[in-house]
Formats: sequence, structure tokens, C-alpha cells
Amino acid sequence: MITIITALYAEAKPFLSVLPLKKNTSFSLLTLFEGEDIRLLITGVGELTACMAVTRYFTLFPPQKTDLAVNIGLAGCLPPPSGTDSSAFPALGSCHLATKLSESSTGRTFYPDLLYPNSFPKAELFTVPTVFLARSEQNPYPFVPPKSASSFRSSVSALFQLIDMEAAGIYQAALPYLSTERIFFFKIVSDYGISQKEHSDILPEALIAPHVPALLAFAKQAQNAVLNEPANHPVIFSSTEQDAIERLFVQLPVTASMQQELLHQLRYYKLCKNSVSELLSAFLSSLPSMLPHGKKQIKPYLDNLTEQILGGNKKETFSYSLSSSDKPLHMTKKDSSYLPFFSTLYIEEELWEQRSLLIPKQLQLRINAAKEDLRTPITVIPIRHYKDVFNRSRQNFAIQKQTPSLILANNHGTLLYPGAPVCQSFGNRHFYYASNLMNCIYHCDYCYLQGMYPSGHIVAFLNLENYFEEVSEILKKHPVYLCISYDTDLLALEPLFHFTERWVRFAKHHPDLTLEIRTKSGNPELFSVLRHAWDEETADTPNQLPERLIFAWTVSPEHISLATEHGAAPLSSRLKALKAAKYAGFSVRLCFDPMIYCSGWQEAYRKLVWQIFEQFTPKLLPEELLDASIGVFRISTEYLKAMRKKRPDSPIVQFPYESEHGVSHYGNLSKKMVQYLYQLLLPYLPPERIFVWDGKEADRSAEL
Repeated sequence: MITIITALYAEAKPFLSVLPLKKNTSFSLLTLFEGEDIRLLITGVGELTACMAVTRYFTLFPPQKTDLAVNIGLAGCLPPPSGTDSSAFPALGSCHLATKLSESSTGRTFYPDLLYPNSFPKAELFTVPTVFLARSEQNPYPFVPPKSASSFRSSVSALFQLIDMEAAGIYQAALPYLSTERIFFFKIVSDYGISQKEHSDILPEALIAPHVPALLAFAKQAQNAVLNEPANHPVIFSSTEQDAIERLFVQLPVTASMQQELLHQLRYYKLCKNSVSELLSAFLSSLPSMLPHGKKQIKPYLDNLTEQILGGNKKETFSYSLSSSDKPLHMTKKDSSYLPFFSTLYIEEELWEQRSLLIPKQLQLRINAAKEDLRTPITVIPIRHYKDVFNRSRQNFAIQKQTPSLILANNHGTLLYPGAPVCQSFGNRHFYYASNLMNCIYHCDYCYLQGMYPSGHIVAFLNLENYFEEVSEILKKHPVYLCISYDTDLLALEPLFHFTERWVRFAKHHPDLTLEIRTKSGNPELFSVLRHAWDEETADTPNQLPERLIFAWTVSPEHISLATEHGAAPLSSRLKALKAAKYAGFSVRLCFDPMIYCSGWQEAYRKLVWQIFEQFTPKLLPEELLDASIGVFRISTEYLKAMRKKRPDSPIVQFPYESEHGVSHYGNLSKKMVQYLYQLLLPYLPPERIFVWDGKEADRSAEL
């Protein structure tokens, strides 16, 4: 359902004239028109009035996951600042999509998500409590926006400033019901806040009517994208499957908790594209006519069913697929349902003042292009703090990952953290990690970031010098083993940020620092650049080989990688990049971590090891590797709970894991998987160069 929201009947009239909507008179406190898939709500004038009307509406009509709301109305436009080219100012009657909502009465700011393609010019929108009066000698400037926004506007001309009386209230009322990418604000310029007389003969409907076709087309396009997003569709059992499940619970005297566990297993089985009714029919027909009572007595039968669900799957567990690419800055959906990556750029105002020092050259070129040409696909939005966008409530992580925005910020406070117990430290006592980027350009179904972060957008912290200072202080006390690419993939965005190159230059002058950079990228050319950066820093230190820089590639069986590691480089590209890193003199590591369970996992991992050490040309030699790590998929149980809400479509996320000491994993299957892969690697690597995560310690050399 699409809900169009206007403040006035005059603003709604152009839509009522073209849409088959009928007035609903059942609710005396609502002015509501209804159709088959569109409703139109008229709220009345003013922020509080609009907020109350929208709240009342969504209380009566709770929206589904695929519903969206579009606020459309007139807005005044602030006069251009002194010295601004007035020819670039919006024309009377032009329609703008709001990128930022500011509530003048409280100073609060809200950011609707911009994920879908459109040709509407963008604007900032200020919601004021009273009518925006014309300029006069007594009232020379009736509304003054925040100083920071005003100064920022002169720097980034891509955003205009419009004024209305309802938008901030509508957003706050709708947010408990709709996620941020399903609330849109379109405003048509009605005046410039200087004189109303010259526009008094223009009716509101005349200003809005020309935009109705484009606005309705955009709303339909956005709704179709939401409808087609798999994460918005939980598993629903058919009537036949429901009957089979009910018969199962009748014949097996299970407790309520057992029922919930079985239902979760069956949802996983259906996500794997299997027939639940066929499975249960065969299982029920195999049961004896007289079943014993009691948990212990029926447990063998339940274990048998669980084994069939997890191990008897004859189809590929990961039967869906997405194309892989190692050019993340150019990744776009083939169906054009979403904007290209980084089409929206949020910049902290503090950082804008330091842009000449901190913002990388390639990004600065993109920002300058956006300033000079409003047709460019990038929209630059000023923000006070990155958390204003990244930590918003009601975000849709899965959809944001289809087209992440980029947030440029400075990171303050603690910048280095001790390594987590679920991570391997490879025997290093002083194990830390640091994050220059929050979130990853890739979208792996099993990634714990889905449970850790509220947003799918990417934050880049540009103040690397502060990171270097903190590392230097710790190095005065003891050596440091530092992972700088755990919560992201730095190499995937190296052409844009050059973070890894700067860390390489820093590490050259600190012999007690070892860096690990984990990746799923496949760009061999990067390593000659990184080696050159190392060699340039030779004035005061010997030019030894950079063995303290460890590049670690995560590898998975090909069909698992294609189906679950969306956007990451294929195995062949990762191995070519690994060879290039070794040729440049760096240490390289293979990470069979996480191992993912699927039907036929033994054959899948046997083939993976064979591809790496036997099929790959030129052949990957054991002496080229520093070591290898093995670890099954494991995750914080709290993160898993959050992931299951966000990804009801993912078999990996919905797998019926066992939870122990706050960590969810495969249970006894975990040890079996690790032992199997360990034996596969022994012909190629000695035991002391195979590290295993066993769930009890951070890591240890394999003792199997």
C-alpha cells in the first residue's frame, strides 16, 4: 500500500482527479481517501496536527513491510545567500526531494534514506511552527536556519533550503511504523518568502498537477523494489505443509519448546528449496503405530528427523545466486531498482573544514563534480555527527546493502580494541584490532556486522593520524599484532581511500608492529603500489622485506562464495592477488574461516583445497604461505538474534545453531568439520602452520 500524505485538500486535489479513490467516512477524525493499492491522507496544517493525524492513521491501518508513505506539498524557498548565482536557484513550481529534515523548534535533524533512482533535484527542508511571513522592515528575515547549515550551503550548492510546516512531524509519527527508506518528502516551490502578492493568482493544485505522473511513477518504482527484496518476505508454510506440521505435533507428543525448535528447523529446510510436506509425510509413515511418551523416549525419533533436515537435503543448500564483482565502486543492480553505490555522501561539518587535508583526492573530485553539476548522481549532505545517520532507528540493513551511502567522519575516543574471543590471534599475546571503516562494501550472508550495526551504510574515518598516535603509545609498552580489516575490507576500497598504503608507511617505522589485513578482494595491481610505498620509507630504516605485513584471504567453496559472498571476488581472482602479494614480498595467509555447513560440505571443501593447491596455475606452493587458519561459522548469540530479524530469507542465518556461553555454532558438527579440513591440509602444510579456532581459546596450533 502507498499512502500519499498532504496537509491541504488543494494539495491532494491533483491526485484525486487522476486516481480512483473514494472518501472513507468511517473515521470522523481523519480525512481519508482509499483505493485498491493507494490511500490519500489529508492531515491539516501544522506540525502537531500532521503528527497526530499520521499517528492516528497508522494506528488504524498498521503498515506491512512493503508499504510506504509519500508526503507531497508546497514549500517556501529561502532566498539565496548573498553572492550566490540566482540563476541556479529553483524555479517556482519546481519539485524537490528532501534529503534532510530539520525541526526548527527543537534543532533536531532527520535523514530519510535515498536509495532509489530519480531525477528530482534535492533540497534541505526546514519545518517551522508558524507561517513563513514575507520580509518586511519589521521582519527582515523571519526564519534563520542553523548557522552551520547556512555556511555549508554556500560550500555545497547541490542542496536548496525549503520551508514547510509538517514534514518533521510526519516523519516522527511515521518512523515507528515504516523504515527510513520507505518515507519520502517531495516539496513544490510556491514562493521565495519575499512577497506573496506576485504569486497570489497561482492555485496550489496548478503547481502540483504537472508533477503528479512523475511522483506516482516514483512511488510505484520504490514499492516494486521493496516488494522484490527477499529480506522482506519471511518463510510462510503452505496449507499442505501446515497440515503436515500439525500431524507431526499430534503424533509426536512434544513440548512447546520442542515445537518451536522443530519449526525453526523446518523453516531452514524450506529456505533450502525443499518440500516440507514430502519430508514430514515420509517421516510420519516411518513411525511405529505405538509411540512411547516422555522426552527421553521420543528423543531418538526427533534426532532422526533433525538428521534428515540437516543432512538429508538432496538439493543444493544455496540454490540462489548473484554475480560477483571486484569493482565495488561500479556495482549496480541489473534491474536498476537502486542507485549506484555511494550516490549519497554524508560529510560531518567538522570534517568539511579540514577537507583539503583529510578527504582523499578521488573523493574530493567526486564532491567537486556534485557541486558543479546537479545532474551528477552523487548527493552531498552535511551532518553534525556520523551517528545522526548511522545510528538512526528503523533502518533496513538488507536494502541499504543494495546501495550503501558513504559517511565521512572523524573518529574520537578509543580507536584500538582488544581482539574478540571468537577471533584468531595466531598465538600473539598483544592482539588488537582497529576500524578505519565501519561496514563492508561486500554483503556476505553470514557476516556478523548485520547483527552488530543498525545500518548498512559505510562510515569512513579519515583521521588516521589519531590512530597512529594511539598505536605508537601502546608500542611503547609492548609489541602489537594489529588487525585493521576485521569489520570491513580495506583492500576493496583501497583505490578510493588509500588507507592500507598509509598503514604500510606507518608500519615501516615501527618494527614491533605486525599488521594483518584480511580481504576477499582480487586486485593484484595493488601490491606493487603497496610495496613501492614500503620502499619509499627507507631513509632511516633498512629496506627489509615487509614480512610484518600479513595479507590474509578468506576462501570458501565456489558455490557457497557465489551464493553468499555478494560482490566479493571469485576464488581465482583472490588467489591471483595472493600470488601478487607474495611476489611483492609480503606475508600471505589462507583463511578457511568461516567454514559454512551445506549439503555435501565434505566434497565442497575437498574440491576447494584441490583447487587451491593443485588446479591453480601457476601452482600455489606451500612455502609461499605463512600459514592457514581453520574455523567454523560462529557468532555471538545476540548478534544472531538481530540477524534473524533482518534476514529471514537467508539459510545461513536461519540455520538451527546450538548456543553455548553466548556463542552460536554447529555444535558437535563443528569439530567434525574442522577435523576433516585439517586432514585435507596436512599434505600441504605442517601442523605448526595450521591454526584452528576450537571455541574454547582465541586460537592454538592444531592438536587434532
